[in-house]
Amino acid sequence: MYNCISGTAELSEAVKAYDGGVAVMLVPEDIGNVVMQSGMAKEQRFLMHFHEPDMQMWELDNRSTIYQMPDRPCIAPEEFKKAEVCMDVFPEHLVNEVEIALIARADNHSRCYGMLNWGDSIDMGYTLQGRGGGKPVWSNNEYDYPHSCALMYARTGIRRFLDYLIVSAKHQMDVDVCHYSKNPLRIGGQWEHTAGHCKNGIMVCSHEWVEGVIDYYHFTGDERGLETAISIGDNILRLLDTPMYAKPGEANARETGWALRALVALYVETRDEKWLAKCEWIIDSFKIWEEEYGNWLAPYTDNTLIRVGFMISVAAGSVMRYYRVFPREDIKQMLIRAIDDIVENCTLDNGLFYYKELPSLSRNGNNTLLLESLAIAYELTGDKKYLEYGFKTFETNINNTGRAGIGSKKVIDDAVIVSGDSTKGFAQSFIPLVTYYKALGDTGLINNVKLY
Repeated sequence: MYNCISGTAELSEAVKAYDGGVAVMLVPEDIGNVVMQSGMAKEQRFLMHFHEPDMQMWELDNRSTIYQMPDRPCIAPEEFKKAEVCMDVFPEHLVNEVEIALIARADNHSRCYGMLNWGDSIDMGYTLQGRGGGKPVWSNNEYDYPHSCALMYARTGIRRFLDYLIVSAKHQMDVDVCHYSKNPLRIGGQWEHTAGHCKNGIMVCSHEWVEGVIDYYHFTGDERGLETAISIGDNILRLLDTPMYAKPGEANARETGWALRALVALYVETRDEKWLAKCEWIIDSFKIWEEEYGNWLAPYTDNTLIRVGFMISVAAGSVMRYYRVFPREDIKQMLIRAIDDIVENCTLDNGLFYYKELPSLSRNGNNTLLLESLAIAYELTGDKKYLEYGFKTFETNINNTGRAGIGSKKVIDDAVIVSGDSTKGFAQSFIPLVTYYKALGDTGLINNVKLY
């Protein structure tokens, strides 16, 4: 007969049973600065465990630990590769220096604790730019951190990368997505990086991601993942109907590029053709953009159009995802022309690519997104020359990756922040690095890069 009760909860203070009933303490006692802002939600899970009164404390602790960090089945990386259920991030030729660097990048992110902050990280670059008005700026899973974690888990089988995926996707679904607003352009959408997660946030297509929460749905079976992806997709469709996106070239290439990536992923997942109309509209807008300006140039000032290599690369990566589902020769040739333009005009004498095409900004760039473009050009043409343009960027990124470690800790408002990189760093770099790395291995050019 079960005549005693104990409990445990995730990301909360405690669960207790006493003669007055059962109490779940979601916020620690005497903590008054946890502020739920309009539009936020927060899932809380707790376990009520009925047991014999003489059960030992160590057994209760063990049950609590299993609940908070359960055993999970693991599929071997080679099975993921054979199944072809995700993009090909499985190089045949593995290089220890590259593998060490990729793992370090995945692990180097800051850990941020607190009911509303777990699963997110501070971005010090944005914070120091003053974008938070003196407050820390949260990355809000920029560049789809959960998706990179899912792919890293698939290719390595390392458990903690699955854990990174789960906690970051849960945060995205609860805090980074707008669940209520009087503005219909915000409902169901994802906030751009900002202070307080959504305090001064805006919604633009370049900061809304669905692949990671779809991965979360696949790995856990939690339908909230798919529901959240669809809500974000619906928000993107509404945004694309606003004047900002009406004229090709008036928004930078990454805006409609990221929108295309999300809509293609939703079509592949659901086979709902409602996502395709805007996909085809974006492809057509890229064609018009190229015809009107000669290339995928971006507006920078009122009278200036410039090349921004990493934004063009976002567009190329997204168009390529559409091409893989709907291959067409005109799309292939448009991609090759865009990447040829990057190679011809954005390359510096030192082997790197510049940051932006302005005299004051044409400094050394080290953005890995251009590596994905080079890997795409190789995939489309089979010409190894494209990979050679990325040697220096690849070497610099791999050789300068630090080792993961625990940093200093500080408390700001409702967050305990342990120093480390923004999750944006791994999210932005993983797919470009691993796809370029795979192409180097496939061609034997991996032996031409200097790694140490």
